Amino acid sequence: MKMETLLVVEENPDLFLQNSAGCKTKTTEVEMPLAALRTGECGTVLRMEGNEEFRSKMLALGIIPGKVITVTRGDQHQSFILRVDQSRIMMDWKSLNRIYVQSGAI
Repeated sequence: MKMETLLVVEENPDLFLQNSAGCKTKTTEVEMPLAALRTGECGTVLRMEGNEEFRSKMLALGIIPGKVITVTRGDQHQSFILRVDQSRIMMDWKSLNRIYVQSGAI
């Protein structure tokens, strides 16, 4: 049985900055699931977990390592709306936890 790890990030206003692109960024840049980002935050895709079908779907959406993703709307345990390049994508919570990003990396 595979256990999924959920990273809980406390919201502390002192931990956030705003970069030149207008995205809120965490002052500590660590690897975390995309689901851990909050509305307005950006992250750079580092890796994905999942089978070939999942990876192919992400590739078709433009979600690949090195790509910057902005969370335009997101609430824990619900679907997020993401901005990837000029596209807006809605993604479910389970998929968000399979994509790992470095927050604040632009």
